[in-house]
Amino acid sequence: MYQGGFIWEWYDHGIYTEEEGHTYYKYGGNFGDFPTNGNFCIDGMLMPDRTPSPALLEYKQVISPIEVQKVEGKNNELILTNWYDFLSLSHLYIKWWISGNEETVEEGLINELSAAPGEEQRVIIPYTAFMPQANVDYYLNVSVCYKEATAFAEKGYEISRTQFALPEHMVVLERRPAGDKLTAEEAEGILLIRNGKICVTFHTVFGKMISVEIDGKAYLTDGPQMTVYRPTIDNDMYKKDDWMNKYFIQKSSEQLEWFSYELSDEKAVVTMQKYFGCLNQSWGYVATYEYTVYPCGQVKVHLDAKTVQNGKLEPAFLPRLGVVLRADKSLQNTMWHGRGAGENYEDTLTACPIGVYKSTVDDMGTNYVFPQENGHREAVRWFSVGDGKNSMLCTMEAPYGINLSNYTDEMIEKAQHPWQLEKSGDVTIHIDYRQSGVGSNSCGEEQLEEYKVKRQDFVMSFTLLTVQAGEEINAACKKYHDD
Repeated sequence: MYQGGFIWEWYDHGIYTEEEGHTYYKYGGNFGDFPTNGNFCIDGMLMPDRTPSPALLEYKQVISPIEVQKVEGKNNELILTNWYDFLSLSHLYIKWWISGNEETVEEGLINELSAAPGEEQRVIIPYTAFMPQANVDYYLNVSVCYKEATAFAEKGYEISRTQFALPEHMVVLERRPAGDKLTAEEAEGILLIRNGKICVTFHTVFGKMISVEIDGKAYLTDGPQMTVYRPTIDNDMYKKDDWMNKYFIQKSSEQLEWFSYELSDEKAVVTMQKYFGCLNQSWGYVATYEYTVYPCGQVKVHLDAKTVQNGKLEPAFLPRLGVVLRADKSLQNTMWHGRGAGENYEDTLTACPIGVYKSTVDDMGTNYVFPQENGHREAVRWFSVGDGKNSMLCTMEAPYGINLSNYTDEMIEKAQHPWQLEKSGDVTIHIDYRQSGVGSNSCGEEQLEEYKVKRQDFVMSFTLLTVQAGEEINAACKKYHDD
């Protein structure tokens, strides 16, 4: 008898351990045992303490017995497909709402669901026309819930949530705020672009932005540099040796080719061209960075990366394409507009709708038994890190992926248990043009082709500024004529 697919497996089989002041879970090899499969027993939908993993939430959405799709060309008309074998949809209801940032524009309930098993039903969402606010994206959110309590779920329990982008959008451009004229001071390989509001430091020999200070406080402690590396995940266990010992993706560097700057009454533009490559490789990138510093205290970063191949050998795909930068360690409060609330990747985002979310740097991560890449968020339009009083806001010109962490990639790669992780002196920020999906290749298929990051040309642009805590959303919605 055909029974369909099975999930392997339900929960992690870590052994709870209290040892030398640390509480953690042991796995194969931690008991002096050999041979061993190491942490292969840490492969469940639940953590050893039965905390749901991000994979369980994704699985719940993927196997939902009701599928919700939008009728093509109709923003308020849905098709519900009933995948139950024996039940109609009469025991369910729809809760819908239209969201824009943190605001709910309109909401309602639909109780008349009746599709028989295997059949479809069309539903009209009776929302009324509304005037969009300036530069705000709007979404129709559809939640399918139980009308009554069941043996395993309470009344109103959500079994599915789907989200659709709406066309309502109004672009409003304004003039960028003014400020005192910027000055440029260059000495001993250091270039300072500054006025009474902002001070941006560049290294003219190594070709990088070193720091950004605004109103006398250091916000950025190390400027963006390209990276293709992420700490190895369990599902990349068969690629790790090639990535790290043949292509040396963890040993990348940028070499300066030329550096220039121009100063005017309206702005300062610092441009540098660098070659990015990994150790002993024939492939790499010619990366042109353009930094525009505005007197009002904003810095726009534009990266144009052109791929280069001077040989034949290269990895079949890369873990990521993007930049890494560092912020002051006091900036621990986070907010973002993108997918959430939990971690998500290109191939695991079904359960993570777009919205505005708040957290902390530590809580952005996922505490896996075996430390690895974690805490990624996709489709991020803007994010902020703050100290409770002020925030550094980063607005993107396109949706990118981000990671915010108190640990460096090298520390995550090195650690074998969470207690071995040592916090960095900075907040590590990854902004990814793309990051590969996670796949299932520890004991299954690797990433699908569409979720693999290939060596390719790419362009990224984002702007850094500071705002008072609580003003992040308003500031992120501002767009300027000269962008």
